[in-house]
Amino acid sequence: MLAVAALLAASVALSTGVAGASVAAPNATRATTASGATSASGATGASKAAVLRGYRTVYAPAQRVPVGWTGSVDGCDPGTESAASRTATIATVNYARSLARLSPVKLDSATSAKAIRAALVYQANGQLEHEIPAGWDCVTAAAKAAGRHSNIALAISDDPRDGLSGARAITAYLDDPGAGNVVVGHRRWVLDPRLRRVGTGSTTFANALWVIGGQASSGFKNPAWVSWPTAGYFPSPLEPDGRWSLSGRAGKNYDFSRAKVTVTDRGGHRLTVKKRASADGYASDTLVFEVAGVKKPTGAAAKVYRVSVSGIRVGGRKVAHRYTVKLVKP
Repeated sequence: MLAVAALLAASVALSTGVAGASVAAPNATRATTASGATSASGATGASKAAVLRGYRTVYAPAQRVPVGWTGSVDGCDPGTESAASRTATIATVNYARSLARLSPVKLDSATSAKAIRAALVYQANGQLEHEIPAGWDCVTAAAKAAGRHSNIALAISDDPRDGLSGARAITAYLDDPGAGNVVVGHRRWVLDPRLRRVGTGSTTFANALWVIGGQASSGFKNPAWVSWPTAGYFPSPLEPDGRWSLSGRAGKNYDFSRAKVTVTDRGGHRLTVKKRASADGYASDTLVFEVAGVKKPTGAAAKVYRVSVSGIRVGGRKVAHRYTVKLVKP
């Protein structure tokens, strides 16, 4: 995975060094949708074979697709990225969403045309801001609009081999590491159940994924819970270094402030868990908790972790949620 330093909206991006990346997630007032009943236990995801097949045939190949950017910082030419690169970006988003049992998204050409102009600005200036300053190089109205509506990422390198394709940026958004990103804003936008259309634009070193405004009001899968890692079999390379999250049903209000989280391994040993403070404005209400000591499988056997979250308040009543994550090696 990419090493990233993740930041929230309107903050100054900090580099993690050569071949690293900076990312930033936009904040927005959440749209409302029809809500459903809260579930006390989670359904498992796809079969082990299906999860691994998707990883090997969809996710992994997508990470290797080059951007094929034809533009240039000189002259502020946004150019284009290859159709294959955009397809790989959408495929990566939809593989992650399939693990969470969410509806797939489609590419929006109009917002993609603006997103690539934002990516050009970030590459030209070597830093990220959702509110793009007027004094930056290559600034346009389209770039400014994309900056406000997008997850954004920038690779910190002078070597094109360390570039940041859209597909690799999605991996960074899902991983969401760094002290400045404990609310996992990027992940929450990518896994927003209401999201149905996205725009994406990539240059050699930057990506903008337009996520605000592509939500639907109906006609989408809206599970009671969305976790990352997801319940059931989950590819171990996508395990986000212990930064786990649990989101409630889209369009419903959840109070996680008094929630208690326990994570145990197959042998019943309890892992150390640190609960993070919740933050609004990034898709669904979400609980983030850091799990220390997560081990990834080295062979065919899955590493099994049981998660129990109690004390969640929904509409004035307490609910609990329990699920099992089975990390498997592709």
